[in-house]
Amino acid sequence: MNIKSMTGFGKYSLLLDDIDVTVTIRSINSKYCDISIKTPKTLLENDLKYRKLIQEKIKRGKVDVRIELELKKIERLPELNIDLLKKYKELMYTLKSEANISTEIGLQDYLKLPDLISFKYDETATEHIEPIIEDSLLKAIEDLNVMRMSEGKVLIDDIKNRLNTISEITNSIEGSKDDVYNLWIDRLKSKIDLLKLENISEDRLIQEAVIHSEKADITEEIVRINSHITQFKNIIETEEEVGKKLDFLSIELNREFNTIASKSTKSSIITFVVDAKSQIDKIKEQIQNLI
Repeated sequence: MNIKSMTGFGKYSLLLDDIDVTVTIRSINSKYCDISIKTPKTLLENDLKYRKLIQEKIKRGKVDVRIELELKKIERLPELNIDLLKKYKELMYTLKSEANISTEIGLQDYLKLPDLISFKYDETATEHIEPIIEDSLLKAIEDLNVMRMSEGKVLIDDIKNRLNTISEITNSIEGSKDDVYNLWIDRLKSKIDLLKLENISEDRLIQEAVIHSEKADITEEIVRINSHITQFKNIIETEEEVGKKLDFLSIELNREFNTIASKSTKSSIITFVVDAKSQIDKIKEQIQNLI
């Protein structure tokens, strides 16, 4: 059982002679896999690849990733923007002509212009960086998932305990439903006495009690509740991505207890239903944290 919570934190750092890499990942609850990545400009072209890798490993959650990179011994090479230089040159001569400026335009004038010269890392010297970044990202994800599995176990243990409580409540409801027939016999007799009705045969009384008790029968609901609890436990024991399935089952559990409440006329059963629905609400809250 490797069920994970969607909440967690992971970090991995690697310090080498020429580069330092630190990757941190935080995740919180989300219906989808919502990924935000902050990387140095030198890694922006790999953004899509990183997203795909994260999504494969994390599945669900709002994920914030930060990749920090320090290049210590790698040369930054200057690069001239030829197209921009041509445009600047054209503008310079236009300005000189229009403003009737006699001063010659020199090299120093061009060097002051923005973005004309940029500095890029030597690609031949940085070819080994990408595998290091990817490996560091994977290790940070592993660290995150260790925490998410630990929290997931806590949540699952809580859900199991609440399911056991619901099962006990269901048994109590089942034990309380058996005297519904006698309850209706007593109610009908009280009504007859109150209204001072005469000539009501014992057979008619029994027939009415049977009709009312059959309408109030909750055997099917109890059977379905026990089935849902069994499915809950099977999913927990056999699957890893359980959130959506368990959420559906919790809705079905709630529906069955609502039906029991609508059919029942016994205050003790209503009380049991309220207790069960309270446990279901807590389970639904925990499920929202699971992948």
